[in-house]
Amino acid sequence: MTKPKAAGETDLFICHAREDNEAIVNPLCRALDNYKVTYWLGELDILPADNITDKINEGLNESRYFLAVMSPAFLKKPYPQGELHSALNRQMTRGESRIIPLLAGSDKEVREMIHAFPLLSNVAYISWSGDPQAVTKALLPLLRPDAEIVDRICFISSEYPPRVSGGLGVHVQHLTKALAEHLNVDVILPSSEAVDYLSQDPRVHPYGLQHAPASYDDPISWLRFADSAAQKIIRLARSYPFDILHCHDWVTVLAGLKCRWTLEIPLVFHLHLPNRSPLCASVENLGLIFADLVTVNSDAMLKELRDRSLPIRQTEVIRNGVDSELFKPAEDWPLDDGYILFVGRLVEQKGLEYLLRAMYYVREKFPEVPLKIVGEGPYREWLERLSSNLMLSPQVEFVGWKVGEDLAILYQRARVVVVPSIYEPFGMTALEALACQRPVLASRVGGLSEIVTHRVTGFLAESRDDLDLAQWLMTLLSNADLRHNMGRAGRDAVLKGGYTWPEIGKQFLHLYEQLKSKPIDKSVPKKAQDFRDQIISVASREELVLADENNLLDKLFDWMK
Repeated sequence: MTKPKAAGETDLFICHAREDNEAIVNPLCRALDNYKVTYWLGELDILPADNITDKINEGLNESRYFLAVMSPAFLKKPYPQGELHSALNRQMTRGESRIIPLLAGSDKEVREMIHAFPLLSNVAYISWSGDPQAVTKALLPLLRPDAEIVDRICFISSEYPPRVSGGLGVHVQHLTKALAEHLNVDVILPSSEAVDYLSQDPRVHPYGLQHAPASYDDPISWLRFADSAAQKIIRLARSYPFDILHCHDWVTVLAGLKCRWTLEIPLVFHLHLPNRSPLCASVENLGLIFADLVTVNSDAMLKELRDRSLPIRQTEVIRNGVDSELFKPAEDWPLDDGYILFVGRLVEQKGLEYLLRAMYYVREKFPEVPLKIVGEGPYREWLERLSSNLMLSPQVEFVGWKVGEDLAILYQRARVVVVPSIYEPFGMTALEALACQRPVLASRVGGLSEIVTHRVTGFLAESRDDLDLAQWLMTLLSNADLRHNMGRAGRDAVLKGGYTWPEIGKQFLHLYEQLKSKPIDKSVPKKAQDFRDQIISVASREELVLADENNLLDKLFDWMK
């Protein structure tokens, strides 16, 4: 027998007709769970052996508020009406207003409900609009009077579907969708007439600034984007204020800093990939010391930030997630098509050169096992030449960039997934492979060593060491049972380790609420002026045209004067 809870320990007693479970009660309960609201619900709290009357009375005693989900079905059922009458009698006896009617139906039906319960005529009610988040936020001032409710945030990003070229775009795509379960998200983006951003959810609103295109190949273009983005955000905020600003990497943070100062709202700066070039690093450092919260996706990244000895206000590690419904084992797992798989941008950082050199040795023992290379980038031509020089061309296939289901199928059919990076802040490829229940061979660097557990979910090889890579790769290729056991352990680690986007969305929401409750610190940190001067100096040297755009740099930093 479960021990009764103390009076007032549960937030809500939910009274309803079971016909309303699918359309109203279940989605409302999920929304309440997101905000950690506790509730008493007959389906969950009454066990087959319990005395129903005793359990209902127990629930009424322990709950602070009584939520009556009143609908046409409610009016036809005697048992929820009985619960409501009991609550009304308690209210009259105690002289407290603890009943909250949630009215669902047409205007005529609502009038009939109120007429059926005249004692509710003076009780404030909530209308069911079909949006469980809106109902939850209407309840929160009663249930959590001191809580800060975050209703609208602004992302500033360089990528969003269909313009996704790496981990940053995947992160923004899935995080905004997860956050839309709780709030509204505006996403400010560089654009061109050729890019039509596609919303992933009705509560996610992408704004492509067509007059402010920007390119990773042109650092100065991000200064122009920052100015245009700040103007857009300030205009949007006049009609519907934002609660939080959330920037991604150095390319967006100048806009976030200006809006933080102008609108006096907290700034979250999420750093995906640290930069070391003079202009990028100076912008990044300015963002790090001014942001109210800096988030990174691995302990390795956090250590790297701390090694800079900057006066960062607050840091948190929030790991990336994976869509475990898309990236999942194939129905015929553990069968595979026998190939080795690499997924990533074709740049030096990803270490594909060392995988190709390792394949030179692997080929001797496993001549029938091909390597599929998924991705594009500036190193492709050089890597194709290297493959040819190593006489691997018949065994190596460059398949180009793949996304979505096409990418998931490639993971599902691989025998082994290799992530040979030289440097890797996180390693989303490894996470996707583990979710597909495939073993991963990765470099022992950065976030990869936090995702892959050596000898459990895969192997960790020394970075830039093609012989070590070849040794572990041949070990995996030669032992099917080992691959299958590691695959099972990998999928299990993903699901139990908090690597799902809904869970990550809740972590960010909690941080947003904490930030909103704090006053904005408008002091200017040490080194801020130095970083600003470095940005202006480098930008002015790199592109003389800035001299013709008189006040671009002045406008970007007018808030620091």
